[in-house]
Amino acid sequence: KSANRSDCDLNPYKAITNKFQNTHRQPFILLDQLNAILTAQYKIRQDECDESSRSWLDKEAMKMAHEFMDIAKSTFQKSSSIDKGGRDCNSTLFIPRDQLFRNQLLQDTKIHFARAVSLYYASKDYKLCVHWSDLLYNVLKINSTQVSLEEEDALLNQVLSVKAFSQSMSGDEATAMKTAREAWETSKVKTVDGLVNLFHCGVRHEMKFSSGDTMLEFDNACNELLSARHQAAGVDEIISAFPRMSNSCVENEVGGGGSLLLSTQERWLSMLLRSSTFQENLKDRKNIEPPGGHSLFEILRAYLQNFEHIMSTRKDRNRVCQHSEALVRNLDGVLKLLCRVRERKQHKKSGRRKKKVSEFKLIWDDPATNKLLGDRADCVWTAEQLWNIGNLLMAEDTTSTIGVVRRFASDSFAASHDFCIFSEEEEGAILSKGYLNYDTKYNSENLSFPLFCGTNADKPFCDISSEFSAQCLLLSSATALDYASNCLDQPKCEAENRVRQALHRLSLAQDEFRVNCENEIQKKEVEKMIALLSLRALLGIGNDLLGADILQANGLSEALLDIHQEELGQPSGFSTLLNVKATSDLAEEKKMQITARILLRMCAKMLSLTGKFVLTVGHFDLSLGSIQRKLITIASSTKDVIAVYEDVDLAAKQHRDKGIEFYSEDELNWLIIEAYNRGVHLSLLGDFASSESLFSTGLNLLPLGGIELQCHAKEMRTALSNAVTNKLAAADPNYVVPGIG
Repeated sequence: KSANRSDCDLNPYKAITNKFQNTHRQPFILLDQLNAILTAQYKIRQDECDESSRSWLDKEAMKMAHEFMDIAKSTFQKSSSIDKGGRDCNSTLFIPRDQLFRNQLLQDTKIHFARAVSLYYASKDYKLCVHWSDLLYNVLKINSTQVSLEEEDALLNQVLSVKAFSQSMSGDEATAMKTAREAWETSKVKTVDGLVNLFHCGVRHEMKFSSGDTMLEFDNACNELLSARHQAAGVDEIISAFPRMSNSCVENEVGGGGSLLLSTQERWLSMLLRSSTFQENLKDRKNIEPPGGHSLFEILRAYLQNFEHIMSTRKDRNRVCQHSEALVRNLDGVLKLLCRVRERKQHKKSGRRKKKVSEFKLIWDDPATNKLLGDRADCVWTAEQLWNIGNLLMAEDTTSTIGVVRRFASDSFAASHDFCIFSEEEEGAILSKGYLNYDTKYNSENLSFPLFCGTNADKPFCDISSEFSAQCLLLSSATALDYASNCLDQPKCEAENRVRQALHRLSLAQDEFRVNCENEIQKKEVEKMIALLSLRALLGIGNDLLGADILQANGLSEALLDIHQEELGQPSGFSTLLNVKATSDLAEEKKMQITARILLRMCAKMLSLTGKFVLTVGHFDLSLGSIQRKLITIASSTKDVIAVYEDVDLAAKQHRDKGIEFYSEDELNWLIIEAYNRGVHLSLLGDFASSESLFSTGLNLLPLGGIELQCHAKEMRTALSNAVTNKLAAADPNYVVPGIG
């Protein structure tokens, strides 16, 4: 209706109101008039009439509501005082007629005011909704015998929640947050709807003021809710509410979702994995909808997509570590659940899996598994997505977090491998036991290490791996070693455990490549990469004997020598040699003496293969004489010393025959003197065989030494002769010493 009409036409209730003014019927007439205005408002909004008519009716309705409250206030106060009386108000026998009118008026007021709140809430007129919520809240606070205290508390908190939501949507986020907290804290019965409203107001408040406490308040509210009711039922109710909270993040965060959405998805996934109802349904193969109506992989896919989006756009760099840690934790939870699914019992043909698909059953062939978890395509997609995420984390260049980010990248690649394996898992067969990284991630008792000589007969044959899964393990190992080398501020045991896990992954990758890779050139390059990574890992395992065992028993030293021989003549012909020398020096610093000696001996062999006694690379000089001198100095046994001198003797022979490069004069003089001194010492100890060897080598080197040593030739020959004689005499007591001349 137009605002230009007469006052009588606009307000047909005026005559009736004047007639019954100051009577108990006047509030009912005003309330009926308010109801008529609200009906007209509903009709106008439904017909999409002009804005002026709607605005005029809004003002009239609010004006009428305040006029009604001014008149009805005294009536409600009388009602409240009667309710507090001592008589039995629950019996209609003792209720006066006036009180019946008051109770009826109070109930009608609640109905019409609630109708107004609902109208403006549905119409998204949030400012008016706030005003009507205040009016309704004041009415509900009036004591009434018609509802219980629990119902009254629930109604009050529902109105406060609506008010908080409306304040938030109307732009008053700060006040809305206070109202939402009041609604939650004063509620005697915590509800999921109240939790969702608190979360929504928190999201809008954080978007405006960057408060950063939304998820903290959500976690505290969740704990309160779960402690107030049965754990399983509470978890399932919260899970069912996560779609609404996710939508709130999408609608209010910049770009359709960011860090808050990711945090919400993290908790959604974590809570679904904790749900006992979900796990029991999966175990019993119940083909029903999961809590919240979304399968596990539907949530996981959305979560991983958002994680990749945040990382690729470099949003919230300060929370990279926090989100990455939650990612690894949730991935471990999913893998643990998949292990349980794999180990379920089923009726199937005996024997191992064959090539024909019809003769075996994957875990993804079960309808209940598809309903609750997802299908095989979801598992494959997850493996590929984790590969992408791992590469994104590798590209993260935040200096302060680079070490930690490498750890998360390593875990991401390892999880990608496991999901790839699970996509082909047969239910009940456990064919890949020992090939899942998750199987040994938290159990370091059954770790294996790369083997470069022969094959490990104790390992099962894994026929469901692939080159992709092996590449995941390689990258995981490399990034784990990057992390271990940068985590100097972390506990020593953590770094050592990481390195051992990396070696175990290298062992698995080695086996998977040998099974799946048909390109011999590629296979050879992979073996080379595994050998070099294993060399890098030696220093981090924290065990000298284990490092030496990997070098010798597992064939790593021979593999490195083969790599060095292949590199000779190439531009990078000395890279392996320099790596071995650097690793030896670091091993000595870390008090890994056995490992250091083996590496230094290997370095001497590599340098001798080059035909050079002094190798200059840039500003770095590497001398064979200095290496062998150090080997003799740190040798732990006579056998090691003699082995070094045998190499020196061989080099002297080649020098005489071919005229190749040789030791410097100072190096030769030291080697000759040390051989003589050690020979004398061993003779005094009765080890004549060893002293003979050292004297013999010293005499062979003497003509090549300095002039100042030549005068000692007679003494050295005499010492050698005595050593030979004493050796023969010790071997045969009847031996007669011949004359010397």
